[in-house]
Amino acid sequence: VPSYSLTERVLVRSLMTDSETRDTVLDVIRRSEAVRRYGVWPILQAAIESADAGEPVRFEAVEERLTDAAHKGLLSSLVFADTSDDLISTEQVMSCLAVLVADDTKLRVQELKARLTKAERAGDWDEAVRLNEELTVLQRTQSRKK
Repeated sequence: VPSYSLTERVLVRSLMTDSETRDTVLDVIRRSEAVRRYGVWPILQAAIESADAGEPVRFEAVEERLTDAAHKGLLSSLVFADTSDDLISTEQVMSCLAVLVADDTKLRVQELKARLTKAERAGDWDEAVRLNEELTVLQRTQSRKK
């Protein structure tokens, strides 16, 4: 069974067990680029597909959408195993979503820097200036959130 982080575990478990935070989690992961790099992405994607199809986001519905046995095993282990700290608080969920949003911002900064370098090398100064402004705004926004 693949390994996973606390953030991944909290996201999956909150989708499967916490109707209070489910819509918020779905909203954030739908828009997230960083989450697509997580080992649990196929599970999260199946949860999004269930919700988008108007089905309740429940273990059975999500498991049914998974084609890989390893992902089904991971879903089971995330939802049913280790019940010692079974209850995930709303604060934990919100903290994990904040980590995800921060990861998305880091990815966006990396992407902008790469595009800026490419524009500079190509001598496309208008694009370089525009990208630099976008990067500056993003970094200011990021530093205000800290």
